[in-house]
Formats: sequence, structure tokens, C-alpha cells
Amino acid sequence: MKKHTLILLLLFTLFAINAGAQLKGVVIDMETHTPVKDVDIIVNGSYINKVTTDYRGMFNITGEVRDLTFIRAGYVTRVLNRLEIGDTISLLPAFKRLDEVVIYGRMPGRHVAVQGDIRNQIKNMDVPRRPSLANVGPDGYLSFLKVFEKGYVSEKKRRERMKAIENY
Repeated sequence: MKKHTLILLLLFTLFAINAGAQLKGVVIDMETHTPVKDVDIIVNGSYINKVTTDYRGMFNITGEVRDLTFIRAGYVTRVLNRLEIGDTISLLPAFKRLDEVVIYGRMPGRHVAVQGDIRNQIKNMDVPRRPSLANVGPDGYLSFLKVFEKGYVSEKKRRERMKAIENY
């Protein structure tokens, strides 16, 4: 009977010591090593036992602690169990990183005489014009199907090519 009483008394003492335990520490930025204020610390996964760091990043928690969750806008949320908790807690800043950025530019303007020569060469090219139904030639009513023949270039395509040459 005395052994049971002694064990109960020892357990009660351990619980009393643990209940009055204090956990103090500071929360810092992992990259700049500066204190982070207004970090919400959730004790044992319950928002009822929430603590917030002060302007120096300091926190003070009393009572039993199994795990702590550190939450702050702009930082990655961190969860630590009792064995991982030290007097200094580092939080990693959460960055939104961009992928590869491609920048397109234009070449400086070309000499006007060169552009004029290119325009004249394109206009003087021997390219068949687009047939229309109003101008039915000797081929009959199906002469508009020449657009599918090899080597035919429409006026729209010629304009696109002209613009590409000018922008080059």
C-alpha cells in the first residue's frame, strides 16, 4: 500500500511541476535573423490556447505543451512537437517565385530606302491575284479553286510577309 501511495505522490508532483511549467522563446526570420512580431502560436492544436508574439518576437507559454503551430502571413506555417521546441524558433519567408521570363524586343528601325526597295520588290512580284466569282475566266465557275494550287499566295499572306520583313 505504501508503494502505491508513494507512486501516486510522485506522479502528482510531476503533474504539478509540468502544469506550472513555462516555455519562453523568440521567433525570428530565418533569412534576416530579425524578430518577427504578431506570430500566432497555437498550443496543442487548439485555438483556445493561442498566444501572440510581442514586438520583439518574444512569447511566453504556461502549462502543458505537446506541440506548437506558428502562423504568420508571409511565412511558411511551422509545426513543432515538444522535443523540437527550443528558445529560438526560425520561420521561413514564403515567396511567390516566378518562372522563366521571356522579354521580346524590336530591332531598331531600318533605313527608309531599304524598306521602300523591299516594298517595291514585293509589289512587283509575279504573284497571281485571288480570283473572284465576278471575274469568271475561261476555266469556268470553278476557277476560284486555284487558291488551293501549289504556289498560290493570297493578298493577306503577302501583307503578313511584308509586315514581317518590315519588322525584321
